[in-house]
Amino acid sequence: MKVLATTLALLLSFTMTLGATTSKKNGLRKLVSATDCTTMTLYGEGDAPTGTALKAGEIVTMVVPLYSDTTLATEVGEWETYCVGLGVDQDPAGGQICTSIFVFEDGDKEGEMSGTSVYDVGGKEMSIIVTGGTGGHADASGEVVVTYNTTYSLAFSVCY
Repeated sequence: MKVLATTLALLLSFTMTLGATTSKKNGLRKLVSATDCTTMTLYGEGDAPTGTALKAGEIVTMVVPLYSDTTLATEVGEWETYCVGLGVDQDPAGGQICTSIFVFEDGDKEGEMSGTSVYDVGGKEMSIIVTGGTGGHADASGEVVVTYNTTYSLAFSVCY
């Protein structure tokens, strides 16, 4: 009976961990529930993603102003990114490893978020994993899904 209770406790603990994320603050880990998260969509105007594979080690950079509305009237920050090509010998899809920094200049949410991603040449969507932040975005974690048609759309799903 004791083995069954221990097994059930471990299973419950594992299941709860699957449904939540953790963050570390002041050396302590805390469980972050879905209510500690926020979503927002921002928009940007810039050149289309490159349609040509980069050579291994080749670098491309990009800065895209970010706006809170589709008319691109209210600027709230910018998306700065650089990508390093893997080369088609290593990745036939022409993959690039990218690092992004989102700089926000909007009141209580002023600060930065950073993240990393993989972009395949010709793709119209990219998922950036948020790995941290500063200021109003301290302890940020989550995802930014970037799509491109004629402008960029960045859908943030971030927990603090």
